Formats: sequence, structure tokens, C-alpha cells
Amino acid sequence: MLVLKTNTTLLYKDLFEWWNEETEYIFRRIRKSAALARGYNRLSLERLSEDQGAKYSTRVEQAAYSALNRRRDQSCHLKAK
Repeated sequence: MLVLKTNTTLLYKDLFEWWNEETEYIFRRIRKSAALARGYNRLSLERLSEDQGAKYSTRVEQAAYSALNRRRDQSCHLKAK
């Protein structure tokens, strides 16, 4: 009976150690995946903001160019009259 208790105790101890090692490994993988996802999201947000900034500056340039053309056209019409 003592041998059975010892074997059972050793089994539980080994099982507990294995479980702790596996859960620690899984948690490390989760932390690594989360860090990679945060890095990817940060980079994609930076890229997105750069793209939006470029689109915004292009729109501003187009609006300024259109305004200059309108002013030039208006001044040409005034000179013609």
C-alpha cells in the first residue's frame, strides 16, 4: 500500500510539474504573439497615418491650385471687361 501511495504521489508531482511547464510555455507564446501583434498594429497605424497625411497634403495642394486657378480666371474676366 505504501508503494502505491508513493507512486501516486510521484505521478501527481510529475504531472503537476509538467502542467506548470506547459502553461508557462503557453503563456510565453501568448505574450510573444501579443507583442508581435502590438508591433504590427503600431507599424500599420503609422503607415496608415502617413498615407492619410499624404492624401491630406495632396488634397490641400489641389485645393490651393484650384483656388489659384479660380482667382486667375476671375482676374482675366475682369481685365476682359
